[in-house]
Amino acid sequence: RLRKKDNSFIYVSFEGCIGYTPEGQFKQTYCVFKDITEQLTLENELIHAKEVAEARKQLFKSLIENAPDGVVIIDKDGKFKYCSPNSARHFGFEEDEILGHNGDEFTHPEDLPLIYKTFETILINPEIKPKIEYRFRRKNGEYRWIETTFTNMLHDNSINGFILNFTDVTERKQILANLVTAKEKA
Repeated sequence: RLRKKDNSFIYVSFEGCIGYTPEGQFKQTYCVFKDITEQLTLENELIHAKEVAEARKQLFKSLIENAPDGVVIIDKDGKFKYCSPNSARHFGFEEDEILGHNGDEFTHPEDLPLIYKTFETILINPEIKPKIEYRFRRKNGEYRWIETTFTNMLHDNSINGFILNFTDVTERKQILANLVTAKEKA
């Protein structure tokens, strides 16, 4: 740092050399100074911005990984490209057993027309976020009812796919079915 005439400080880089007489005695010093205050300020701002971005990334990662709901991202071809840890655990799969696979492989065949219609809807109207219920197969072969919100994020380069946020509603559907049965018997 160098103090300027107005008592403010600037950061400088410098190169220099010392001149000697032929007898080896000190003669003079040559220095070239360059004001690097702005460069250091920008570098510090960049470091700070990177730290803030990393903290946010960790926050969102923690939120997704600890959310009770499942979150998946499906690419435009219908293949899983992201699966939150809770999504995989919920259905008994490891992440690598789902990633790269088509969602049709896990969806009950009777529910596929509804899924296709939902994707068609959000392709035509990306601002719409429909919520539907359908059956999804667990690793053990059992189908569970899930309620899923579909969000078209193809326009976002960091996602470039469809976000599906779901929760298991199998117990709720069973309770409602039992209530209807009980009402019919009454």
